[in-house]
Amino acid sequence: MHSRFIMMLCFICFFYNLTIAQQHIIYSIIDSISGEKIPYATINIKNKGIYFEADSLGEFTYLPEKGDTILISCVGYFDKFVVGLRPEYSQIKLNQRPKELEGVYTGNYPVMSVGVFEEKVSKSMSPSLSDRTEYATLINVPLGVKKYSIQRIYFKVYTKHAKSGAANPVRIHVYKVNDNGSPGDDLQPRDIVLKSIKLEGKYLVIDLSEENMVMTDRSVFISMQWIKQQSETENYMQPQISFTEKGTVPMTWVRQMNLNNYNWFLPKNLKFWGNMIVKADIKVYE
Repeated sequence: MHSRFIMMLCFICFFYNLTIAQQHIIYSIIDSISGEKIPYATINIKNKGIYFEADSLGEFTYLPEKGDTILISCVGYFDKFVVGLRPEYSQIKLNQRPKELEGVYTGNYPVMSVGVFEEKVSKSMSPSLSDRTEYATLINVPLGVKKYSIQRIYFKVYTKHAKSGAANPVRIHVYKVNDNGSPGDDLQPRDIVLKSIKLEGKYLVIDLSEENMVMTDRSVFISMQWIKQQSETENYMQPQISFTEKGTVPMTWVRQMNLNNYNWFLPKNLKFWGNMIVKADIKVYE
């Protein structure tokens, strides 16, 4: 009788553990100091080639499996590798990167515009693509400029079919240029995610004047990343980012979750891909 009871108890424990193991766990990504949740951090299940973002509350769900190697990243924080994401570790803490303070520039400085100014829209893409797409356009700075800061970024938009100002979240990046010409490290001091679209005329405008992004790079990439969340909330009837087929030089690099293992590539066919129309105002210090 006693042994039968023990066997029944073992079976109950076995099936309970099996049920728990098969359940998706809700994980939270939080700031290691403040304890506040970090919205829209990127989760990369490296051994499976899966990418997605946490939601606006800094949460995501996942069914942990043995051998999982997970990379959690967000602008302004150190990347964190997690091997074997276990249910008891439902909170994942990220450490802030130290902020490098630039010199303070006072007085009046000239402002100039740089980037892709082509007004003709050849095609457009909704900021709600389901394949976690990112486009990064190369922006060249005039040779005479030695030190500058980005004040505002302008993305040309197409609004003919837009029904509202609502939008799926999109992330804005400013990247260094790698030796091979592709987008490199992110230059921004903090994460910039747009959860609604505010337009000024034909442009979606992002104000970076308070970011203190003082740079000396001859060229940078400005990108628009369509955030892929686990919940399907795409709204295609919204302002769309514009591209042009004009020109002879491809300047916009692309990466998609379903193409080329989410690596950057430079499309050669401008008629098919086009260059993303984006420009920036820069304040010239030297």
